Amino acid sequence: MINFDITYLKLGNKKQQKVYRILVSHRIMEQLSAYTPIFVGTIPIRIDIETSDIDIHKQRSLLQQQPQPLLITK
Repeated sequence: MINFDITYLKLGNKKQQKVYRILVSHRIMEQLSAYTPIFVGTIPIRIDIETSDIDIHKQRSLLQQQPQPLLITK
């Protein structure tokens, strides 16, 4: 299984640090771990704009087999 570590975001720009805190505090990557989540898009490569959102790609074959809701708690 490929593991894309997001800890580099802790040392990134302010938006990357904020995204890191969101992903960790809500355990989003953990909750999606069965689907091999990968954080992608403009934020991880520092070309984001003010309205950029968080993009997470998941392995499709597993999603088709066992869809699970993502539970975000505060």
